[in-house]
Amino acid sequence: DACIVAAGSEGASFGIPGVEEHAMKLRRVADAERISAELDRLGRRKRPASVVVVGGGITGIETVGEILRRRHRHERFEIRLLEQEHRLLSQQPRQVGADAAERCEAFGVDVLTGVAVESVQAKTVVLQNGQRLKSDLCIWTAGLALPAFLRGAALNTSDDRWLPVRD
Repeated sequence: DACIVAAGSEGASFGIPGVEEHAMKLRRVADAERISAELDRLGRRKRPASVVVVGGGITGIETVGEILRRRHRHERFEIRLLEQEHRLLSQQPRQVGADAAERCEAFGVDVLTGVAVESVQAKTVVLQNGQRLKSDLCIWTAGLALPAFLRGAALNTSDDRWLPVRD
């Protein structure tokens, strides 16, 4: 009488060159552990490390918060948060996104909205407007997609990334 497909989602790189090779995706606990180890390594340097977080949704905001918590260990990071939409937390009420941006900026986070990533290179994130951002670590929290086995299942007739759901 019912079919429930609870396959979850995958991180989406949207075909942007270099994401798979040079960005650390944050999707699972193991990803968070790898990112934490890399932040530990970068935090031991004598100069500040530049960290670019791509995606201003809930995961991106939480990621910035976790990086900022490391300040008690005297680690120094120059943090940039990139969001393709014109505001953070675009799926939430407008004031929630505005509050998140204000809090990030109060802690020295450079928040860039309305920007799209052209490519990710070993030490650089290139934006579609030509701007190049130094990046010792790029953390990719942007976008979700259907798992591969569902993308080719012909269950969705529109160009939407998600399967249709009805009551």
